[in-house]
Amino acid sequence: MQFEIYSKDLKALGDRVSAVVPKKSSLNYLEYVKVELIGRNLKIHATDVDNYIIARADVNSFEDGTTWVRYDDLKRVTGMAGDVTVSSTENTMRFANGSKAYEISCTDYNDVFPEIPVMSDAKPAMTITDKSIVEALKKISCCVSANEANKLITSFDFNLSENEIVAIDGHRIGIAKIRPSASEGGRFLIDRKILPILTAAVGKNKTVETIDVKTDTKIACWESADFSLFTRLVDGTPYNYQQLINVAQDWRVKACTRSLERIAKEYVKVGKIDSTKPMMFYKNSSKNVFATSMECADFRTSDVFDVDGYTEEIKFGMNPQFIADACSSLDDDMTIVGTYKSNAPIIIKDSDYKFLILPVNVNEANFGFVTKQFEEA
Repeated sequence: MQFEIYSKDLKALGDRVSAVVPKKSSLNYLEYVKVELIGRNLKIHATDVDNYIIARADVNSFEDGTTWVRYDDLKRVTGMAGDVTVSSTENTMRFANGSKAYEISCTDYNDVFPEIPVMSDAKPAMTITDKSIVEALKKISCCVSANEANKLITSFDFNLSENEIVAIDGHRIGIAKIRPSASEGGRFLIDRKILPILTAAVGKNKTVETIDVKTDTKIACWESADFSLFTRLVDGTPYNYQQLINVAQDWRVKACTRSLERIAKEYVKVGKIDSTKPMMFYKNSSKNVFATSMECADFRTSDVFDVDGYTEEIKFGMNPQFIADACSSLDDDMTIVGTYKSNAPIIIKDSDYKFLILPVNVNEANFGFVTKQFEEA
């Protein structure tokens, strides 16, 4: 094969497939990418068996062809500048720009490299912008578990009937409201790896592109102008998160998201002294503030932040990292919702994101310091 491509386009192709190529694999050919040229259409294929991506770009074509190169070798040559002339023989792929040239080994893996997945009775699921879907996944990714023993909590739950994406890790629930331009309803689970794969595939291009998603019983296909991505669906019945999220709402207050985020992040640092210690919250009807505190070893710290809304006495303990993660994902001022039971979950939300967080079990004696700080505020 022989073609000419602008160096930035070549780098973009390599970057789009980067999150699919395994770093190390017992199947050596998975560390390779398939380079395919048909007419002006250059495609780079990569797969880790569960995911298959094809990145594409238009080039100046001189001779069609197909070969396989190790991804790490291709990555080394994508830093060239200007127009790059690429040609291949049976064993070598050459990249040249003026007096600068690289050669890397290539091979024929046609007999072993996986085929493009074939979908059976695929149906449209949704159409959505690439930036918005990546942002939604990033905002709730903190709630995806790393426990591979339970695939239901290491996956994103796409509930398109409600236009929501959900993540559950056993301690909290994150819900992102999405706004597809078209949605056919339905529901499916996809492994958490979809986030780095889509992030790489979408890239840093400021142009917003549309992604069309379709599914069958086993595969989801994500189709944009720059790539086609096939991801294997996770087997299993999604959790009934709506039953969990519809907790009793005895009280509701509004607060500045950035204020609570700052406090929680400071408490995360304090918690490095003793990660078992919770972030304590206290409020009663006498003041429109929440008092917070944390005690580790011989060190104690406390803060207050303003809220808007009437409540009777509220007190609970939380993991400060969970509070910080939720606040970091909210763009607007938050609403905090809960019950008067100290062992009940709370909900932190804005117009697009909602987080249910389970409390830390604490006894009455733990509230002494934070109660005092509230009274002195």
